Amino acid sequence: MLDKKQVATAFGKKAKDYDTYARVQKYVGDHLLSLTIPLFSGHGPVVDLGTGSGFFLPKLKQAFPDNDLLAVDLSEGMVVHARQQHASLLMGSVVADAENLPFADNSVDLIYSSMAIQWCEDLQVLLKNLRRVVKPGGLIAISTLLPKTLFELKDSWQAVDGNAHVNRFLSAETLLSELSGFGSIAAFHCELVTAHYPDLKSLLHSIKGIGANTVIDGSRAMSKGQYKALMSAYEQYRTESGQLPASYEVCYFVLNVV
Repeated sequence: MLDKKQVATAFGKKAKDYDTYARVQKYVGDHLLSLTIPLFSGHGPVVDLGTGSGFFLPKLKQAFPDNDLLAVDLSEGMVVHARQQHASLLMGSVVADAENLPFADNSVDLIYSSMAIQWCEDLQVLLKNLRRVVKPGGLIAISTLLPKTLFELKDSWQAVDGNAHVNRFLSAETLLSELSGFGSIAAFHCELVTAHYPDLKSLLHSIKGIGANTVIDGSRAMSKGQYKALMSAYEQYRTESGQLPASYEVCYFVLNVV
């Protein structure tokens, strides 16, 4: 079980630095938006769920200039930062849990959520809540993480102390099964997105830099001995060009709510 308060605090602390490190997150969000734009024709509110730093708010406004835009995040620090940076684009901003959105039934036309729902506890509860607030004919556009995410780091930690130190994620097959009954699937595909770093310090600093270093078992601190062992274990993944990879298995899907 994730401590959502801990997750919100971790991300909030990194609000100002998030965009510096979020290379993969930017790529994934752009791709999700490219899938969503040709499928969306609604005129009602658009919600950026898990808005984070608000990086995608200008892109959402550019894509859907006539729609009111709402920013929602579990982290108060992120919402404050997004509001400060993009207040002129927003109809409103809300600190809220995606599994308990404070919106009326059938009140929005699009929920766009990139790399956020992996911090939710119950996918069925989440989907029921999203379908509740989205109008019939509206869209739910989501990207999320799958089990191969950070497999290099997970395998290296396993060699050090037998623990994964990486959150567990649902499989694509499970996601497809869970989506049944919540709408027609307008888009669904998965890919492995890999970022590269010169050394382990840079790689771990990037993960910490976006506030995503919260794991289910809380195992974040490491001794100097553990760090050296982890660095040694990770070397097996160094590429021919001399870089260390950090891979993210990403699933994209767009639901047409009925």
